[in-house]
Amino acid sequence: MASRRVLVGPLPALLSGLVQQLRSDSVGLIGLLSSREADIVTVAVVDCADVMLTALDDTTPELSLSLHRRLQHAAIVAIDARGHSAVRFVAGTAATRIDDLSPPGLRSLIDDRTHA
Repeated sequence: MASRRVLVGPLPALLSGLVQQLRSDSVGLIGLLSSREADIVTVAVVDCADVMLTALDDTTPELSLSLHRRLQHAAIVAIDARGHSAVRFVAGTAATRIDDLSPPGLRSLIDDRTHA
């Protein structure tokens, strides 16, 4: 299985350790963004990201739809601010949710190819 190219957007500091534990044969971290840039989608497109990992907020569905319009295979995995759950968005829609934010649980959500 080819490595998933993951662009990491802004996340609460509490989750930075979890992100570093994601490195594996199936997950390649290709960039870390320190702030929610106005053109974060362009960064994902230029870097050919498969998945954008970021914090969940009210704009996530819109961001996901914008990403899909420019990079149809890409998805967003958004982690809630408390670090209790994560949601995989594809084309503006919440496709999968998990409540297991262990590295294996989050990795499985990133590796999910059923909705990409």
